[in-house]
Amino acid sequence: MDVSGNTSDPAAPYQGAVGLSRGIGNARLLTLNGYGHGVLGIPSVCVQQAMTRYLVNLELPAPGPVCQQDVGPFDGPTPGGPAAAIRSLRPLYGLPYPRRGNHQEQAQRGGD
Repeated sequence: MDVSGNTSDPAAPYQGAVGLSRGIGNARLLTLNGYGHGVLGIPSVCVQQAMTRYLVNLELPAPGPVCQQDVGPFDGPTPGGPAAAIRSLRPLYGLPYPRRGNHQEQAQRGGD
């Protein structure tokens, strides 16, 4: 099992992730030295690659990896704005691009 923790998470202290990984016998801890809550929503190619390898291939990270945040919280706007930043992450996560149109109708039809 892969457990991840962010060293500067204001809502889920990093020590909780450390304790959880120790409490689960076969867990590996993936550490993000970054800002904000969680690890998946924070721009870090290192985290994205490790999580993708785990979720796709069930490949655990090496013991003790520490990933860095690629963009700091005060580094300024992303070229192209937030939408460009999200589009740049989609290939790393393997996420589909959202369809344009009425999202409420799509949700009622089952998200087609």
